[in-house]
Amino acid sequence: MSKEEEIRQQLDDERENVLKYSLFPGVGNVALDPCEILDFTKPFTPAPYILNINGARCLQLGSLNVVTGQAGHGKTMFLSMCSAAVLSGEYGNMRFALPGGEDSGSVLYIDTEQSEPDTIAFKNRVQTMNGWPLDDDKRAFHIVRLREEDDAKQRELKAFKAVIDYQPTLAIIDGVLDLTPDYNDLAEATSLVFRLMKLASAYNVCIIDVNHQNPLAIRNANEKMAGHLGSLHERKANDIFAVKRVKDPAGVFSYEVSDLKGRGRAPMENWSFVMQQRTPEIWVPAPVFAPTIAENGHGDRYTPEKISAWLKEYGGTLTWPATFRDVRALFAKAGVAEDGDQKECVDKAINRGFLLRQTPAEMPAKQKSARLYLNPAHFPASSLADEATPGTAPADPSLPFPPPIDRAPPF
Repeated sequence: MSKEEEIRQQLDDERENVLKYSLFPGVGNVALDPCEILDFTKPFTPAPYILNINGARCLQLGSLNVVTGQAGHGKTMFLSMCSAAVLSGEYGNMRFALPGGEDSGSVLYIDTEQSEPDTIAFKNRVQTMNGWPLDDDKRAFHIVRLREEDDAKQRELKAFKAVIDYQPTLAIIDGVLDLTPDYNDLAEATSLVFRLMKLASAYNVCIIDVNHQNPLAIRNANEKMAGHLGSLHERKANDIFAVKRVKDPAGVFSYEVSDLKGRGRAPMENWSFVMQQRTPEIWVPAPVFAPTIAENGHGDRYTPEKISAWLKEYGGTLTWPATFRDVRALFAKAGVAEDGDQKECVDKAINRGFLLRQTPAEMPAKQKSARLYLNPAHFPASSLADEATPGTAPADPSLPFPPPIDRAPPF
């Protein structure tokens, strides 16, 4: 091809491109990034979930998720349970489910709403739920307070910096409405949600936003979240949970958790939790199990009868109180080979009241985390090697914690 022909061909190509994109100005000036084009040779790898709740895996790594509900209806309490489970490996009906051999993860809690005493109360609650000293700051648990920052854009930048710097397994933004100057502005809301999704995927973090439901919409658990930001959350979030405070005819409060959305996973049945007093100043949430869950825990393969028999047969081989790892090893002796199945058996043993978790008062001074001991109501000393640590059985074996102390919860 001659030089003249090359020039003519180049002009024709340029003319064709101009005509090709003429209906959409600006389109011809951009290029698709290679990472934006799917490689068909890349194998399918399911995104890992970080939690198992009542046997259902949820909350993927690299995803944006939402917890919603009316103000004061238990959203932060639910998140304290999620935090405790990620940090210690299990709590109540929740179990850390991330594959790869890790027993626990890390948590970043970003608080834009509460006063400092309330934030400290959240920290103390999670520490107590895990049996950790209240002043122990050597663990993978970080809290950032942004309530005093009066500029919305700075709150967003500081929240993103915290996620990038700490790179937690779970990042909680309580509440996300404060990261934008106008959560009812469509452009602002769209931009923020897309930045949050990019943050989650770029740093492989599971992000949970707390977004309030519209005021006075208490009768409907599926009520719309606040503003255009809520509408974007409803469309873009992977998992959405709603928490609602309910009052029974006797005047007792509990908190119902509804699974409003779960992208790519099985739906979860509604379940409830109550508040229980652990110390005069600290109340913690504890699940109330539905009959099927109270009977069989996370599944049907390992029945309560089997678990009780294994604890009775092999319990004498452990020194009690025992670590979670030691108790999983006990179930391994019973033939439960998979690590996840061993954790499942431990969950059921706790949920059924076969095993009790140490309270902070029961822990020796140098012990960093709570251990488990056999419930003497189920396993008298005469039924196995007399090594079980004495303890007080909870009145209701379907709850993993003792009942409240002499007064109703202030919630």
